[in-house]
Amino acid sequence: MQLDEGKDLNNFRIIIIGSPFVGKTTFCEKLATNCQWNLDIIYKVGYSLYKRDDIINDHILKVDILNTLGYERYRRNMSEYIEDCDGIVLMYDITEEASFDEIKMWIDSLQEHKQGPFARLLLGNKNDIDDQREVSYEEGRQSGEKFQGKFLEVSAKKSDGVAHAYRLLLEMILSQEKKSMMVL
Repeated sequence: MQLDEGKDLNNFRIIIIGSPFVGKTTFCEKLATNCQWNLDIIYKVGYSLYKRDDIINDHILKVDILNTLGYERYRRNMSEYIEDCDGIVLMYDITEEASFDEIKMWIDSLQEHKQGPFARLLLGNKNDIDDQREVSYEEGRQSGEKFQGKFLEVSAKKSDGVAHAYRLLLEMILSQEKKSMMVL
């Protein structure tokens, strides 16, 4: 099935954004090891790209997952990363308040560079070390609302919630695509 613009409805791009060391790469690697279908990983300067095939709600999907490195020097490339994305994961480390504080900067950058609808998921990572928590669940939930998206906490290290978060984002993307088609 094709949209008028020629975009294949079954091809999606997800971008994972956040400060360095919040667990973005571990999250992607857990998605890679739990992949039942085709998987390719491409490493580039400034990001890594994971390509997966998945089936969600009887839809066959080809998904590109772009893992940004989070370093300041790559932020100027933000617009080219997010221009054509269908979903964005903003990730922070619940044990590092500074990474949570930077979420506000990432949200501002997204509002500047991303036009049109897209699925949004705010992830608090490292909930397996809750005793070191610096960011409350409630603070994360409230920021998820401000981001106009869903909010979850996961442990990428232990794979807790990783598959659920990924599936939730894909379902949000599919729902967004249906809404876009209804407008056409």
